[in-house]
Order: sequence, then structure tokens, then C-alpha cells
Amino acid sequence: IVLARIFVAGLGCVAITWGLATLPIFWRQASMEYVARKIIRGEPYKIDVLMRQMPVMEAVENSTNCRPIAFWSVAIVRLRMVEEAGRNNTGKPGDAQQIKLLDNWIRRSLSCSPAEPFLWLALYWAERAQNGFKLEHYKYLKMSYQLGPNEGWIVLKRNSIALADSDRLPADLAADAINEFVALLKDGLYQQAVENFSRSEWWVQDTILPYLAPLPQRIRETFAKAVYDQGLDVTIPGVKTPNSKPPWR
Repeated sequence: IVLARIFVAGLGCVAITWGLATLPIFWRQASMEYVARKIIRGEPYKIDVLMRQMPVMEAVENSTNCRPIAFWSVAIVRLRMVEEAGRNNTGKPGDAQQIKLLDNWIRRSLSCSPAEPFLWLALYWAERAQNGFKLEHYKYLKMSYQLGPNEGWIVLKRNSIALADSDRLPADLAADAINEFVALLKDGLYQQAVENFSRSEWWVQDTILPYLAPLPQRIRETFAKAVYDQGLDVTIPGVKTPNSKPPWR
């Protein structure tokens, strides 16, 4: 009985020691996850604020354990760091070394959590930024659509990327991008839809327009007002165009 009590007490001490040693790690990782989730909600972060997460990210990256949430959080933060670097560098997507690090980390994260649709989207973006448009990379975008067809925040991120590339995409992926755009309107996400539409080339816009015809009149009219307010010279199916439109196109 005495030996059993000593054994149990020893286990308790080990558990307490382990908890004291690992609690700060989990606390820091929880802080990084909090930042990542705020990023995907669209909250802005400057580079200097994101850089404060570097010690935590490096600790996760140096770990040999597979921790899907921690890996996912690192990918989110690293991607935002690359995007912010691009905004500070005349719109370019960040320097080659940063993107390469991001690419390597995404691949490692996918080896830990291969069913994460955002990571496949991020891999497609990173490969495109590094190597341009190559047919073998479209499979990454396809995996994102297959694994997360309706996940709201991924849709918001993915649709702008996919529409920008739609004239280069295989027919099935181009259709996915257009159907996803229509879904944004159905869900009332007009601001994002208008931004994606206005950033698209005119031939992409012309491809999208016939897909709007089946939408309810209210949706088409709301979307039309928004695009006309931006001065876009397009004809929304079933909606009267303004009397005065810009002379371009």
C-alpha cells in the first residue's frame, strides 16, 4: 500500500511538472490561434504586430509533433505577413524567400492535416506567386473546392483568386469560380462580390453576367446599383441600365 501511494504521488508530481512546463507553450499557441482567427475574419494586422508571433511560430515549426491547429495558425499568419509585405512593396506578393518559406510550411502542414481546404488554396497561391501559371498547380485549387466548397471565409478568399485566374483555369474550375461568385450574391455578400467583379477583366465580367439571369430580381437590382455606382459599363440581365454610362468598353 505504501509503495502504491508513493507511485501515485510520483505520477502526480510528474503530471504537475509536465503541466507547468507545457502550459506556457499552449498559452502562446492559443494566442497565435486567436490572431489567426481574427485574420480570417478580415481584421487588419500590420507587419510589426505579426512579427511578435515569430517566436511562437518558430517553436511550432521546430516541433516534431503534428498539431493541426497550431500548424494551421502558422500558415494563416505567414500568409498574411507575405500579403502585408506585398502591400508595402507596390503590390508585389512579397519577396521570393518569404514565399518559399510559406510554401514549405504549407506543404508540411498539409502532411499533418491534408483535409484542410484553406491550406490547399494557400499552396495554389504560393505556387502561382513563385512559378506563374502552370497546369500542374491547378490541382491544388481543385482540392480546395472539393474539400471546402461552402466554407464562408475560404470562399471570400478563394473567389477573388479564382476569378482573377478564370481565363487560364480548366473549364471545370472556371465554372466553380463563377458559381461561387453567384453564391456570394445569393448569400447577400454584395460588397465582396462587387469587389471581385470590379477587379476582374472585362471578358471575365462578360462571362459572369449570363449566370446572374436566374437570380431573384431583388438581388440583381442590388448588385446592379453597386456596380453602376462604381461606373462599370455592364448590363445586368433584367435590370434597366442608367441613362448615362461611361464611354469605355
